Amino acid sequence: MSSTSQAHDNAPSTPRVAVLGSANVDYVTFVDRMPEGGETILATDALVAAGGKGANQAIALARMGAHVAMFGAVGDDSNGDLALRHLEAAGVDVSDVERVAEHTGFATVTVDAGGENRIVVATGANSWVTPEYVDRRLDRLATFDAVVMQLEIPLESVAHAARELQRRGTRVILDPAPAPDVLPAGLLRSVDIVKPNASELRRLTGESDVVAGAAALIATGTRCVVASLGADGAIVAVPGHPVVRIDAEPVEAIDTTGAGDSLTAAMAFAVAAGRSVEDAVRFGVEVATAVVQHRGAQAAVPSADQLTRMWAREAAPASTTHEQNTIKENIS
Repeated sequence: MSSTSQAHDNAPSTPRVAVLGSANVDYVTFVDRMPEGGETILATDALVAAGGKGANQAIALARMGAHVAMFGAVGDDSNGDLALRHLEAAGVDVSDVERVAEHTGFATVTVDAGGENRIVVATGANSWVTPEYVDRRLDRLATFDAVVMQLEIPLESVAHAARELQRRGTRVILDPAPAPDVLPAGLLRSVDIVKPNASELRRLTGESDVVAGAAALIATGTRCVVASLGADGAIVAVPGHPVVRIDAEPVEAIDTTGAGDSLTAAMAFAVAAGRSVEDAVRFGVEVATAVVQHRGAQAAVPSADQLTRMWAREAAPASTTHEQNTIKENIS
């Protein structure tokens, strides 16, 4: 039996999740500290790895045992070969990934001694994921239990896909990274869960307090906000209910690059498998906590066996394994 099949033996069914997003190659340097403006410093180590928020999430979902299809574009170059090879090796269906006459997207990632990172993305082939690309694949996308999207593909394509998938009754999860100053009108009302991190939430709402930021997004018509808070775990906010904080186990972080993507993937897996959002986020926080203890994004995702054990713990009845930690009165 393969490690992937072992992973979904412990789930009540095999979730089917589509990822509409980016596939990149990451050029990563590790430094003792971030350089100041105009300063050149030497890296302590470096690596080149397959990345992209969409591909990271797809590979994490595949290791969890989901049936995963990647929707996106890569260039007709060696980096495109690398990106597709990693997706296929993880068991991700790449039949809807187009090869285009553009360089594959890439990111320059700098990671300091505390595990914090700075990332700059050159979108490249990801810009070819247009609304027309989405239209050609809407019928197939609508067959999945959930569709996960990010913002490393054109924003208008994300908004179009969310709107059309909502009309078809397909669950949509949005990871709004990199966060723009303004999101298209109606986008947040077209998704079931929006999952920013603290800095993205601040950029989207102007609120420095995460609970106030979540409330601001809820006020736009968003059904559910999950804000990831790094070492502080995450919060879950839905209209008419108390905000729930989900704590993370304290660990020594080595590289936080893939933490948000792994949390999004684990949450999507659990929701698609029928778990509540709160339980899904608990699973996501546990997976992300494991990821930050290793270098890289895709490479840091736990093995299928490790994920099986995590999922088995989270799949137990929530009332016997967890207590909700409410931190605020109901958000209206």
